[in-house]
Amino acid sequence: IAPMCKIADTVKPPAPVITVLQALSKYLPSPSITPSAMDDRLVFKDQSFLRIVEKDPIKYSGRPRLATASEMYNATCELETKMQEMKTPFIVMHGTGDVVTTHEASIDLYNAASVPEEDKKIVICEGAWHGVLWAEPEEDIEKNWQVMLDWINSRV
Repeated sequence: IAPMCKIADTVKPPAPVITVLQALSKYLPSPSITPSAMDDRLVFKDQSFLRIVEKDPIKYSGRPRLATASEMYNATCELETKMQEMKTPFIVMHGTGDVVTTHEASIDLYNAASVPEEDKKIVICEGAWHGVLWAEPEEDIEKNWQVMLDWINSRV
């Protein structure tokens, strides 16, 4: 579990497109004209959970608005440059099957953070997708929650 540390290169548009869209976002913030929308089929391995999510009447499923996408991109760029300033203890969990954002970004966060080794933990969940605590098979969800809770309890 981590903030969106980095946008995966596989879903990031080419640099010239980013430049044009960021300039447009200053004058036209509301249009949903970003190059990609979140595809829930890439997020939820558990198909029964996917069906529940797809029926949620308040779930936004369109393309992000231009200004939102621009700020998400800006935030990830800034986070990448400031990871070494992170001093708060943390645990990061990330699935190797995640195509929304790469588990390598979480490894980069772990390695770059200026937190002593005993105050940080990384758990790479082999084969897990984007939702390691809520969208995997039930036994994996329980195991992942237990790992996180054990780490938290060891700190109090």
